[in-house]
Amino acid sequence: MTARGGQGQGASTEEKIRGIYGLLKMNIDMVRGIRSRKTSAAAYFHFDLNCGCGWNHRVNPPHGVMGSPLVFLQAAVDTGFDNYRAWFVDENPQATDELIRQAELMTTDGSIESELSVVTSDNGDFCESIPDFIKQGGDRPEFALGTILLDPNGPNGVPWAQLQAVFAQCERLDCIFNFPGTGMKRLPEGHINRVQLKDVPELFRKSHWLVREPMPSQQFTLLMGRNTESGDWSKAGFHHWDSRRGREIREEVSSPARSYVHPDQGTFDF
Repeated sequence: MTARGGQGQGASTEEKIRGIYGLLKMNIDMVRGIRSRKTSAAAYFHFDLNCGCGWNHRVNPPHGVMGSPLVFLQAAVDTGFDNYRAWFVDENPQATDELIRQAELMTTDGSIESELSVVTSDNGDFCESIPDFIKQGGDRPEFALGTILLDPNGPNGVPWAQLQAVFAQCERLDCIFNFPGTGMKRLPEGHINRVQLKDVPELFRKSHWLVREPMPSQQFTLLMGRNTESGDWSKAGFHHWDSRRGREIREEVSSPARSYVHPDQGTFDF
């Protein structure tokens, strides 16, 4: 179900990547704290289901912008946490070949605790194996901690049914989702992949959500869903789902009658 074509093109790519980095770093720090209090510390599990090639050369030329797989590796380095298992998935073999080369440049330390896998596959088919990968990594699906990252080009890049099954078994895996607001509204009523923003928490079985100010282009909106409470992150544009601003964002992203331009957002470096 991976959408074909280049990943994450557009003027808002850098801001999206900063947001993904910040959420990953926050999550890894949280899990590291939990694991440090346990005598047997299992790994952090990360599944990137729309990974692309690892580097976006079309944005910020001539330097380009780091893609989501390398952002995860950078967040792990910056938190000093090396006990992770990561899977990066794309159905485009050219993208996965390039990602292997990019990832090798970032993992030259040869950590024996951490493992990463680059997988050329339909992401819906891959989802069916996530519980087994967790078991192979030494944990039980219902107890595993980590993230599933969704950064599709549009609504057809999201394997809804398979993700529902994964989150039913892996309740403690958090979800980072770059929700394609405009693309979703353009799908005809009754389309199998047309999902309302308001329905995402129930579909993915997460009770606590942050929603970010949408990007002005295509109304892509970063979401973070988990089953434990956390603070908001308003300086970077993230608000609790049921806060006043969170409700306003959800209405703006879901309404076909509005053209939304987000206010200035806080930024951070990494």
